[in-house]
Amino acid sequence: MIKASGAARARSLIQVKSTADEFLVHANEEQGHADQIADRIVQLGGEPDFSPDSLMSRSHAEYVEGESLEDLPSGLKKKQRANFRR
Repeated sequence: MIKASGAARARSLIQVKSTADEFLVHANEEQGHADQIADRIVQLGGEPDFSPDSLMSRSHAEYVEGESLEDLPSGLKKKQRANFRR
């Protein structure tokens, strides 16, 4: 028989696996979008730039390092909370 603490740990591990699976689905979808954009750039005669070194200069989004949701600027916090509620 599983102890209560063991059962709680098992539920926690299942939730982590479920969350990881969800992130993998979204990551694969986003990779597909990036591939489509890169293909379109090539069709238009350009060359996609995948270099992380130049990403910051090309980005329209703010990059903020942090350890938790509380470290994000308030506008990003609201967006993240809205995404988690979906």
